[in-house]
Amino acid sequence: MTGTADGETEVVSGQVFRIPCPASDWIFTAFNQEENSAGGTWEKAGLSRGSFEGQRIATFTGPHISYVYPPGGRAGAWLTIVGERLKMDPAIDSLMLGENGTSLVPVTISDSLITLRLPGNITTPEQLFLTTADGEALSPRYHNTEVTHPNTGFSQEIPLQALNPLPTGLAVSVNGRRTFVANRGDGTVSMINTEMGQEWISSAVLPGLIPTIPVHAVVADPRGRHIYVAGDNMVGVLHAHTLEFIRTIVVAADNGALANNLNPLGIAVSPDGHWLLVSQAVDGGSVTILDADNNFTVADTLVMAAGNTPRGIAVSPDNTRAYIAVSGVDNEVQIYNLADGTLDPALTIGKSPAAIAVTPDANRIYITNAPADTINYYDFGTGLSGEIDLGFGVSPGGIAITPDGFKVYVAGNSSSIHVIDVLSNQVIPVNVRGASSSVAISPDGKRAYVTLTSANKVVEIGNQRTMRLSKQGGGIGNVSSEPAGINCGSTCIASFDSGSQLRLIAEPDSGSNSRFDRWSGDADCSDGRVTMTSNRFCVANFKVYVPPSSSGGSSGSSSSNCFIATAAYGSWLDPHVLTLREFRDQHLLTNTAGTWLVEFYYRHSPPIADYIRERETLRTIVRAGLALVIYTIEYPTVAGLIFVLAILIRVRQSRKGSKQKHCFSIGENQVTN
Repeated sequence: MTGTADGETEVVSGQVFRIPCPASDWIFTAFNQEENSAGGTWEKAGLSRGSFEGQRIATFTGPHISYVYPPGGRAGAWLTIVGERLKMDPAIDSLMLGENGTSLVPVTISDSLITLRLPGNITTPEQLFLTTADGEALSPRYHNTEVTHPNTGFSQEIPLQALNPLPTGLAVSVNGRRTFVANRGDGTVSMINTEMGQEWISSAVLPGLIPTIPVHAVVADPRGRHIYVAGDNMVGVLHAHTLEFIRTIVVAADNGALANNLNPLGIAVSPDGHWLLVSQAVDGGSVTILDADNNFTVADTLVMAAGNTPRGIAVSPDNTRAYIAVSGVDNEVQIYNLADGTLDPALTIGKSPAAIAVTPDANRIYITNAPADTINYYDFGTGLSGEIDLGFGVSPGGIAITPDGFKVYVAGNSSSIHVIDVLSNQVIPVNVRGASSSVAISPDGKRAYVTLTSANKVVEIGNQRTMRLSKQGGGIGNVSSEPAGINCGSTCIASFDSGSQLRLIAEPDSGSNSRFDRWSGDADCSDGRVTMTSNRFCVANFKVYVPPSSSGGSSGSSSSNCFIATAAYGSWLDPHVLTLREFRDQHLLTNTAGTWLVEFYYRHSPPIADYIRERETLRTIVRAGLALVIYTIEYPTVAGLIFVLAILIRVRQSRKGSKQKHCFSIGENQVTN
């Protein structure tokens, strides 16, 4: 991305380059200096155009928050903040959820990492604000404090297009827009568009390889850039947005004689994205720990004793430990410390531990035991463990915990998945019409995805509809929703229960020259009240009309809209328009009467400008009328002399006319007499 600021014209513009797409030209049209926010328009090589809006979240020398993981959580959940220059002194610096909101207390602090537990008094979604002696940083996205769990109703089936992919492992992207499926039958990964509920694209993990290498597990990088796919003796790295092949890592990851090569949780990544762990699910196999920040070099290897098989892996959300399910002679959960590579005493639990999951508060782990048809759990806070019977023949496989920490979802051999209530241990079966291998939960907790391997499909649970919000017009504004979910801002896509009533609230930025103009998009969006009977796409149009006040901020192009002049000359960068703008800024806006006149003009001129813009004859007439005004502004002395001369001529003519009339009256009197 490039950008320049022209001091003379006060125009800020530049280009954005995203290979393989053509370059996009951009220009600011609105700017609020106090809020560090800006809006503008872009155009891509004459192919498409639109508007954009953004907020400054860091400075070049101050702290910078790259991402916060997970993107949502309730009170008690752990957060990992990753970035640069994050080191803070809790005694004098501050970290808050919301600019003037809840204070957050870090547990660990380094230059690139902060971890903490969310306090009990959080309510609404907010950005994180970090203030140190070096400056202030904001999280790129709002943290969702209203995460939940899916409605238990069956939603839809998502068939996969390949002939016999045999879907196994599952992962959902950090933003919830994509679900990734590891297909062991043809060695591919499928990408599902969660909004549309259909497969978007499928890509081979190792392109061109015949026969294909089976893949069985997939995990999404918390940074949102990559996905990691485990197959026989390799890990594939793919682009998270395009599934473009990036590289492979040779590593012990085969499943040997394991039935159907199923090990859907045999790969895991730490919340800070630094460590990637892969299990080799064979007797006496190993777990390899890769350093993802150092070209995926092998940092450590754990080799199991003969008779033991490493299976599922889960990393604690506090970024300290990894839990490894080991079945066989010992039937235990090994606890690996990420900081120093040591092992804590193992937990002996269950009859054949396979898949494993950790609650968002890091207090409890849940483990599947297929031969016993049970789920075992262990509570680190109390030291208590327990067993939950799922019923004969379930043979539980994949497992996942909702981001609110209230529900545990378990895949298995029956035609239903099983949902466990964490507080009561009550088990509720949900019919998915086939045996399942793996389960994954969306970041907001509203959707669950289940792979039906033999049926070659994915099932979505939750009965959700997606609201996608866009902003256009070049102005600055925020759109929120009732009920909560949309905060656009940064959260412009959200899920809502099917049939729910949604109210969209558009708020133009008060410190810039922006106002809300209208709703557009789908027909149901026209009044901002939407019924979510299907996916919706709504557009909030914020236009640049009223110039900002002196206290609200300044801009280059933010106060450049001389509407009628722009319509007449065809561009707000035309030299004649710039002359009028300069006169407005330097003379009219410096006094009360002039400011009132400008505000009156900006309120009433846009529709006139729109009418003029489409009519060339009117544009010509208006240009002719403005020419005298612009000449007067550019050459005030000459214009003043001309004006004085015109007045003198007019006075002289008036006196001459009066004298002639007087003489005529005298003549008439003489004739009459």
